[in-house]
This record gives sequence, structure tokens and C-alpha cells, in this order.
Amino acid sequence: MDQTFKLKLSFLSLVSISALIGFCAGLISVPIGLVRFSMLDQLGISGFFVIMFALPLVGAINGCLLGFFAYPAYAWITKKIGFSYKGTIYELLDK
Repeated sequence: MDQTFKLKLSFLSLVSISALIGFCAGLISVPIGLVRFSMLDQLGISGFFVIMFALPLVGAINGCLLGFFAYPAYAWITKKIGFSYKGTIYELLDK
């Protein structure tokens, strides 16, 4: 059951979510990069591996940096205006 919650993410949570989004964006960029460089006939085997591994890694690093620098604005916006998130939240039980 989906429920709506109002919450403020911690610094590490915002940075990790931003990194995950950046990583996924990098994964989506891989086919685009492969097509682009193969059309230019500049894609060798080393270029293939650079595109396959570098784009998701660069996306994750970019996401971390954006989350790091955006946190003060995020904290201010959630304090003044507030944000609501809708979805399923699972409770983690410590063992």
C-alpha cells in the first residue's frame, strides 16, 4: 500500500540517492556513447571498455557531487516549504 510521508533526508541519504540516480543515468548513456563513437569510427576495444565502465562511474561521481553541493538548498527548502514523498517505505529490523 502506498502512503504519503513528509520527511527530510539526511545528508548521506541525499548524496547516496543522487549517486544512484547518476549511476543509472550513466548506464542509460552507455548505448548512446557506443553508437556515437562507433559512427565516428573511433571506437576501439579500449574505447568500448572506457565507455562501458567510465560513464556509469562518472555519473555516480557527478551525482555525489551534486548531492553534496545541493544539500544546503535541499535542507532549506524542506525546512521552509516541506516536501512530501509518496511510495512504499519498508522498516529495516536490526538482528
